[in-house]
Amino acid sequence: MEPHDEIILPDVTPEQFAALQDHFRTEGGAVGAGDAGLAENECFAAKFQYRPGARLLAIEPLRLVPNLTPRRLRKVVEQLMAPPRPPQLTEAGEKIFKPTPHSCATYNWAIGYFTNNSGGMLTYAGSDTTHGNLQTVVDKIKPGEGPSAHEAGFWINKGTKDSVLGCFGSISYQLADGVTTLTVIYGVNTASNITATAALSGQNAARYTATCVWYKSFDFAAEFLYPYVTISKS
Repeated sequence: MEPHDEIILPDVTPEQFAALQDHFRTEGGAVGAGDAGLAENECFAAKFQYRPGARLLAIEPLRLVPNLTPRRLRKVVEQLMAPPRPPQLTEAGEKIFKPTPHSCATYNWAIGYFTNNSGGMLTYAGSDTTHGNLQTVVDKIKPGEGPSAHEAGFWINKGTKDSVLGCFGSISYQLADGVTTLTVIYGVNTASNITATAALSGQNAARYTATCVWYKSFDFAAEFLYPYVTISKS
């Protein structure tokens, strides 16, 4: 096992280093608890040494999956230690969140948001996941709730590890009248294949309107899709 180019990261605070170790463990990796040791997961193995006095982190990759270069690994580590991005603001003053979670060899994510102006509770009614792994579903969305209520997303579809098929599927919520359903249909597989729409069905569907605006970003060598759906009374 031949070592790769050493990665030197300056200005790393003890808090950033501890958060990096915690994130690595959360994603199923093994990492030493001290300032030096071995970090390893499915994507890479590396020696690391942190010098808190100098605020310097050195990483010596020992094993990398084919698509992971030292330069890309450096970028991932830098992004993991960066502070959360503030939300964007639309011309109307609405907040647009674009979280960028990271997982080993995951290249596509869909993270959905709602603004519930329907006048009643939205209740999760089911989903159909063609590709990916749907997770972190908010079961009930209160009237008046919007993106700020769940900044990390109301639902997340995380692409399967090493998959080239992306994230595709649909997720549905029932309105408070019990007969109207809001369905979001979405898909992302690299920047060239992105879609997101919202539709209403049921005997009272004409009493409501649903709009979908989507955003995207590219981080950690992954494509992120953010469908923003607003449901309102007609």
